[in-house]
Amino acid sequence: MDPALQELIEGEADEEIEAIIRLEPGRPPPPHVRIIAQFGEIATCRLPRRRIAAAWADSGVISLKAARVFGVDPDPIAAEGPLDVETHVEPQPGDTRRPAWLPETGRGVVVGVIDWGFDFAHPNFRNPDGSTRALALWDQSAPGPGPLPYGYGRVFQREEINRALRADDPYTTLGYHPASGDPT
Repeated sequence: MDPALQELIEGEADEEIEAIIRLEPGRPPPPHVRIIAQFGEIATCRLPRRRIAAAWADSGVISLKAARVFGVDPDPIAAEGPLDVETHVEPQPGDTRRPAWLPETGRGVVVGVIDWGFDFAHPNFRNPDGSTRALALWDQSAPGPGPLPYGYGRVFQREEINRALRADDPYTTLGYHPASGDPT
């Protein structure tokens, strides 16, 4: 069993945890496993802590892993200004994942997220001045002609998101709420 999943067994028995499950093709999820989003045999799911071991042992389950939370990595050169590729950058104390000789930090990288329920107002997706870090948000469930060549949904551009973030109720202002796809 995934060690992170094993750790999740401890705690309030009926509390739901988040996990990633891979099922045998055509097999339904085990009892008490609530599928959130599924792509083929792989799905995100929620289940009570007390059901983790049974779900993991189910014959229809190929793999069950704990969901992992990722945060922003520290930028070891933020205070030093532009990167000189001839300079070897030392990682910050405690950041042993990145070799000291590697000049690339990931700064300036654009990450695309494909999911439902994007909480554009969450602090993790905002700059220190309160503006959005997102380049755009494509709500595929919204009515509208949508972007070409797809022809469905609505794309909210960065300035539209920023205007909404300055409002008292950013979700109503933008006409998008991250929970609208999951009424529970």
